[in-house]
Amino acid sequence: MTIKHTAYATVDASNPEIDLENWLFGLSDDEYQACARGHHGAGTFTDEKGRGMVNTESVGGNLIIQHYRVVRAEKSFVEMYSAASRIFLFHLVPVTGAVRWTLTTTPKSTTSSTFACSVEVILPPVLAVLARTIVLGLFIRRHCEEETPNFAADIMRKHRKVQISA
Repeated sequence: MTIKHTAYATVDASNPEIDLENWLFGLSDDEYQACARGHHGAGTFTDEKGRGMVNTESVGGNLIIQHYRVVRAEKSFVEMYSAASRIFLFHLVPVTGAVRWTLTTTPKSTTSSTFACSVEVILPPVLAVLARTIVLGLFIRRHCEEETPNFAADIMRKHRKVQISA
């Protein structure tokens, strides 16, 4: 079973000025936590397999721990994939699922861009009924809708800081 939601926000910067790859891998734990109530922590790393990110969040009363690896990372497109995320249903029952997190920017005008944040949770078929019962899709949608404008605001804050420094 796959549950996916994409949320959108406007960033007041032209698309070539935004660098999602640098933004994501420069995101501090505090900045990540400030973007959604359910965000508990995040950190990036580099090892022999490349770059990755670990984050922990609560979505709809379920604790999710993701061990993301970069699938693709560019200025206007970042795709992260966690093949074996640990999901603790109701913070108690551990299950394994996969999570794909995709961030994109596309030109909206000469001075603004559309930022998109997609979260896709892939659960084993046996968990499909349970996921529907606890309305996991609704909670993923709410979480995405909360974090996306806050991610966009953080991107803009950092963009302005760079402009002032230049």
